[in-house]
Amino acid sequence: MAGHYDASNKKLTMESADNLSRLPEEIRRHILTFLPTIDATRTSILSRTWRTTCYSLQNLCFDYNQFPEMERKRDNFVNFINQVLALHDESDIHVFEFCLSTSNHYNFLIKNDWIVFAVLHNVKKLVLYGSIDEVQKLPDCLFACKSLVKLELALVNDVLVWPKTFELPNLRKLSLKFLVLSEQGLRQELFSSLPALEKLSIFFCNINSFKVLSVSAARLKTFIMCSCPGMDGCSISIQAPNLMQFIYAGGVRRCYDFNIPPHTLKFVANAEVPCIMKIRSIDEFSQSVIKITRELFKATRVEFNHRLIQALSMARDLRRRFASNIFYNTKSLTINLWPKKDYIETAMVVVCRCPNLSVLRLNIVRSEGQILVNPDLELNLVNDDAVGAFHKLIYVMIENFGGNESELGLVKYLLANAHSLFRMRFVMDMSRIKNELKLKSKIREFEKASPFVVVRFE
Repeated sequence: MAGHYDASNKKLTMESADNLSRLPEEIRRHILTFLPTIDATRTSILSRTWRTTCYSLQNLCFDYNQFPEMERKRDNFVNFINQVLALHDESDIHVFEFCLSTSNHYNFLIKNDWIVFAVLHNVKKLVLYGSIDEVQKLPDCLFACKSLVKLELALVNDVLVWPKTFELPNLRKLSLKFLVLSEQGLRQELFSSLPALEKLSIFFCNINSFKVLSVSAARLKTFIMCSCPGMDGCSISIQAPNLMQFIYAGGVRRCYDFNIPPHTLKFVANAEVPCIMKIRSIDEFSQSVIKITRELFKATRVEFNHRLIQALSMARDLRRRFASNIFYNTKSLTINLWPKKDYIETAMVVVCRCPNLSVLRLNIVRSEGQILVNPDLELNLVNDDAVGAFHKLIYVMIENFGGNESELGLVKYLLANAHSLFRMRFVMDMSRIKNELKLKSKIREFEKASPFVVVRFE
């Protein structure tokens, strides 16, 4: 009986695969766009028809974090890339992504041959996340790619030198990350020479050599700048008559350091000046802040501004909107936040998406004259075990701890879920604490998932 069932089940599977093989080529190709590249290539074993489809994949995304764990993983990953490219036919490629981020990313280089391959196949979206050789420059053909619509360069500590002559007539979105930007390599006329540019994003780029960063682009609609070393000494000047959205999170010290069109949607978040906000729609604004958060957590070390936490808390159904995101790269996280229920819950939603997090620093911010609404409400915190949140967390530091119920709820939650926690350290805000001994005793009585954790108070 069991044998008959297995045979029937196998026959049904083969018939289903055969039915899929009868689909038109364009539909089969479209189906594969929803699969990771490594899974899409596995369909080549189904039939000769599917093998042909695999040779013309429109989306090629090579993500080291999604590659299976195995011996010599790095070598096998590079071999996999080379094999997929060698078998690809002459058809165009819409999306070409290399995400080669590892803990030792400096020895894991993106090859120029891969970039040239993308350009020759009329790539529309190109993402380069990793490193290139110090003596290697990006190939000239990249800067003459007429098919390119979106370019994301996330090359760790690479000094970006844009060529004197280039032609990117259809480039609408440009994202620069982890680069060293200089006035020599990033000339003022660069952005004005991109006639189709509508969105410019700059994250984690070193801009120490700039006193004024000027952006001039006739069609620019969105400009986002976040967490760039040198921001505190750099003014921003934007000549963009069609600019609709300007979002900035960093260290600018004076409001008048910005020269932007008066009609623009604005959000400026930093620790030293009041938050500048001019928004049209909460939903539109929330979506932009969520996108910024996703970009920030591509870094190994992340510092999250309390203004960003405040903005992120405005988003509806935040847990669902982050459900598909897992931030593998982030290992050290600093969060500045007000001790308010909504902000703490928002911060933990993001923290729970970081399975490799080992160090968490929380700085409780109490601005002068600030009024907190309902700071002592019970927290609603949920741990996503499927992601493996807190499994690698070994150190937590909480500064300016005042001991209200929301803060205590946060501590209780972390202690109950961090199975590998080795130390939790408190820097107390004694001006807020009425009974120090009672507070310490209460914390020590909390359930602890880790048998090794040491709780210290300062």
